[in-house]
Amino acid sequence: MRSMHVLWAVLPFLISAAPCRVADCSRTLRRMEGWTIAKVGAIKGTFNGCEFDRLVELQDGTVLRCAAYGYQYAYMPDAVVFTKGTSIGDSRMVMVKLMVEDEIYDMSPILVK
Repeated sequence: MRSMHVLWAVLPFLISAAPCRVADCSRTLRRMEGWTIAKVGAIKGTFNGCEFDRLVELQDGTVLRCAAYGYQYAYMPDAVVFTKGTSIGDSRMVMVKLMVEDEIYDMSPILVK
């Protein structure tokens, strides 16, 4: 329930900050149902999309590693980090996705010990 409150608090920012129409943002955010917004910020410098293992640094120093490919060019674009916990056997992992403007990228998962 807490994640819904966070979503409603951040939704106006997402819609106003991203250069997409409300219908496009709605379609993008529907794919993120069940995920938690972990961080809202901006990418440091120029974003040239994702390539496998490319590092993406946010302005607050958070660094994420791309786990997929997608081309996009933007200078200091807004970014939203989504997370979702899961278990595989005895291991816990946190899956991560990064939304840059209106595009969503898979990022490398984080293993939790």
